[in-house]
Amino acid sequence: MGGRVLLRQYRTQPGIVDYNSGHIGIRRLGGALKRLSLIIPMVALVLVLFAVGCSSGSAEAERAFNDGTDSLERGLYEEAIPYLDKAIQLDPDDAGAYLNRGVSYKELGESQKAINDYTKVILLEPDEVQAYLNRGWSYLLLHQFEEAIADFDKAIQLDPNDGFTYHNRGMIYFLQGESQKAIKDYDKAIQIEPDNARTYTLRGEVLEEFGKHDLANEDFAKACELDSSRC
Repeated sequence: MGGRVLLRQYRTQPGIVDYNSGHIGIRRLGGALKRLSLIIPMVALVLVLFAVGCSSGSAEAERAFNDGTDSLERGLYEEAIPYLDKAIQLDPDDAGAYLNRGVSYKELGESQKAINDYTKVILLEPDEVQAYLNRGWSYLLLHQFEEAIADFDKAIQLDPNDGFTYHNRGMIYFLQGESQKAIKDYDKAIQIEPDNARTYTLRGEVLEEFGKHDLANEDFAKACELDSSRC
């Protein structure tokens, strides 16, 4: 089968720290990359869909996969799952179908089912960074912070140049009260993505807790410069 579409997600803990804004990147089979802005108040979702190689299978399995992915892109999560179930039934080694079904389950609030699917992806493709990222967020939604950090650690090992992963691990450290570790991760995230306004905001909040008001104000000012909604 040709390239498949996998979904990558980052999500903040609702109502606790911040909300993200980002882009959807969609690469359909044989198609060009499109980029669309996405902002969801208080809970933000960044999806990066990209083509990867996958195991061969029937045309019927590919149609089921594509129909499920189409539904997923439109936010029709309940509709997506039966298509992806069928794709998995026809091709049980299709990591992309498990990953996308995991996203659907997570969006429906079924985090444990999502974790089960992401774990299957990791069994099939142990170096698939997206599976660790997605599973990490599902663990976070279940408040299983140690498991989430372990998955983000693995994601960083596989891709040390992704600022989002440091940002998100830093947020967990902050929630756990490990502020020094949080600042270290925010520093790394800013080094990789110096124009990411929300990371400056979060680092500023941690610095405020330490009483480092001047440094915090510098971060808040930088966030405001990059994104006027943070002024």
